[in-house]
Amino acid sequence: MDTTIERFLRLVNRVHEIESRPNYFGTEMLIHRAEIHSVEAIGDSAPITLMSLAHMQGVTKGAASQMVTKLVKKGLVKRDPSPHSKKEMLISLTEVGEIAYQHHADYHREMENMFSDHFGDELPAFLGRLNGVMTELSPLIAQFSAQDKSV
Repeated sequence: MDTTIERFLRLVNRVHEIESRPNYFGTEMLIHRAEIHSVEAIGDSAPITLMSLAHMQGVTKGAASQMVTKLVKKGLVKRDPSPHSKKEMLISLTEVGEIAYQHHADYHREMENMFSDHFGDELPAFLGRLNGVMTELSPLIAQFSAQDKSV
């Protein structure tokens, strides 16, 4: 039993390691996970206000603002004045941001195709089992996280 849990934790750590690595996403700059997911949210809803982005991502307006500033500096997004309000800015992707957005979508499609190729017709059943496992583990992870004393 311990070896199964250890194998599971190694798998989770490996996935986290892969997901934590920055990627170029078709651009000439490294883009971190939080950045590309902000690009994705903006690309899915552009043009979008800062408040809408913050709400969509479940973060404060200040956190969203910091991320947008970082993405503007990287040339991935731009701010344009809203035609409806002098105070409000509309956020959208630049050409480079569109490239990153498309490459990120391709990345997810490749992952889905890999699962589909591996499991074939059994994919829906596998995903059902996986969903069951995640549902069972979520409260345990939350409990463990609440007890975590690490700094």
